[in-house]
Amino acid sequence: MKAPEPWTITIDGPAGSGKSTVAKALAAELGVTYLNTGAMYRAVALACQRGNIAYDQQDQVTDLLQTTTLAQVGDRIILNGTDETETLDAYGTEASKIAVFPYVRTFLVNIQQQIGQQQNLVSDGRDQGTVVFPNAALKFYIIATAEVRAERRLQKLKLDGRTADFEQLRLEFIERDCRDMTRSAGPLVRPRGATVICTDHYSETELLNLLLKEVRACCLG
Repeated sequence: MKAPEPWTITIDGPAGSGKSTVAKALAAELGVTYLNTGAMYRAVALACQRGNIAYDQQDQVTDLLQTTTLAQVGDRIILNGTDETETLDAYGTEASKIAVFPYVRTFLVNIQQQIGQQQNLVSDGRDQGTVVFPNAALKFYIIATAEVRAERRLQKLKLDGRTADFEQLRLEFIERDCRDMTRSAGPLVRPRGATVICTDHYSETELLNLLLKEVRACCLG
């Protein structure tokens, strides 16, 4: 008997909407792999920093990737043979800058699709349900207002003992949304057939339970 084809659940949406948190939790509940695409882009940004390459130098970034290896093993991100998982959180803004380059996206999309051919996944990002896994078994589009996202980020920074300005955070989210939505390669859009969920008034547990209900109705859970 032929083994069943691997399936993928995609969760797309803007930065700070809660998609990564719920994607990790959903993957854990279902006992499948969480594909950390955001960390992959941050890893490329880290490689640029270490190679002394400015984030706006498309040709140099492209050349760098010719000699760069990147993989996800379990839940770890391996860059050039070294586990860099714990290093990557600080590179979100830089990642959004290099993510506009078509070759960066092609490089990472190929890696992501190869992983998806081998195992069941929950994958989150900006183009997972549109470019990477257009035939995903189930698609979600998670959104939240810039104000709510800024407040959540502010509270998280406070828990980490750091300070920030609410208005600056709000404007940074708006700027990042604009960059993500207007780039030529893999722009952030609602995937066809995706269930749209605004997380403004959901707790993390409530959002997870809502997605689990949808997944089980789709006979994947």
